[in-house]
Amino acid sequence: MLLRRITRPAGRMCALLLALCLARVFAADTDAISPRAFDVPAGDAVDTLKLAARQAGLEIVFFAETVRGAHTVALRGIFRPREAFERLVASTGLVVVADEPDGILTIQHAPPPAVPVASAGPLPSPNPPHST
Repeated sequence: MLLRRITRPAGRMCALLLALCLARVFAADTDAISPRAFDVPAGDAVDTLKLAARQAGLEIVFFAETVRGAHTVALRGIFRPREAFERLVASTGLVVVADEPDGILTIQHAPPPAVPVASAGPLPSPNPPHST
């Protein structure tokens, strides 16, 4: 039983490393790849991203836990791969990130929106003056 607990995380790590190695082998400049035909139905992001990757002929890296619960819209048409993935994850809270040197695409949670900084004007007094 103890051996099983040790090997499961190790197996997951090996699978992740294998996926990253494959992504490096099959990586290409996704902006330079010619447009491809996509026919991806709306659905759970785990499934639709895998299908889109097959249709693009690319490897894409994402953790199922990261995209689980996100629902993508249908994608039909001819697009460059990066544009196709960006359209799929639009309005899902996910973003497509490309590793510049390798062109590897990853799907991540979108960063939280920046909080606007208040103007540098004077702060209001906590006790306004009373007129008598």
